[in-house]
Amino acid sequence: MVSGMEAKHPGPYGCQFAPTVDGAELQVLPWDARDAGDFNTDVPVMLGYNRDEGTIGIADLPGYKQGLDMTEAGFDLALNCSLNASMIKIAKRIYAVNQTGGNRETKDYTNYYWAATHVTGDYGFSCPTRRTARAISQFSKHDVFAYYFAHTPRAPPLSFAGIPGPYQNLTSGASHASEIEFVFQLTQKFCEQGECGQMLIGDDELLLSKTMAGYWINFAKFNDPNGKPHKGLSTPLTIPWPSFSIRAEDQSSIRFELPGLSIENGINNRQCDFIDSLGVTRTNDQYAWPTIQGQLRRT
Repeated sequence: MVSGMEAKHPGPYGCQFAPTVDGAELQVLPWDARDAGDFNTDVPVMLGYNRDEGTIGIADLPGYKQGLDMTEAGFDLALNCSLNASMIKIAKRIYAVNQTGGNRETKDYTNYYWAATHVTGDYGFSCPTRRTARAISQFSKHDVFAYYFAHTPRAPPLSFAGIPGPYQNLTSGASHASEIEFVFQLTQKFCEQGECGQMLIGDDELLLSKTMAGYWINFAKFNDPNGKPHKGLSTPLTIPWPSFSIRAEDQSSIRFELPGLSIENGINNRQCDFIDSLGVTRTNDQYAWPTIQGQLRRT
């Protein structure tokens, strides 16, 4: 499963496109090399994901067309292309609609539509990011900095996000790529000079954009989004951005969301513990969990 898209012609790793280990250009799967520390450890890394990554490319998938009116049966149908019945049952517990307690993200599951998109987004984006941040922080000679973009832009949604129609703005959220307008400060004046997917609306979005751009520039100049003492760009929204550590208690991410930024530790941990247990998926229910990963690696 990649971003919720059904793998109609699944490759050996369960998705429509995947790296080819040919023994020449690529000796092992990239994630195996990553987990073994077999990568350039002398490169500083900033990485992250958006809250609603799972709304990308879902318009034509079974179940999702119901949008915010998705039923439990629609939830099952939406995930059936990638998960078998037993895994869907577990997913409905972890991504339970209107659940109380849990982390801040569980409060986003206000209906089956949002619950389903979060399963999809976690599988395709959030949890691979967590795995990568953990592996890099274990082996790297530099700090790793993780972010979580949770602000829903006021601009009309990107064409590939959510369910097209009059309510698309309600079904897109902080979708894949929606942080780009903030990192690159895509104001109306800038967008008049060329084509923009989205642009900033309001002084507070512009301030958030300047804040994010400042972090990115500082990282490019100093290998640290915080800059150096008495140097680097900042705004009234800027807060110290801690590094992401292999230690569980220090797996912090900066949360980009108005009206103010915050630091959170262990975002999506419960969800990602479940997602990571799935291993590599295929669209055919005949493949059993969790032995599928070992089966595929022998191909």
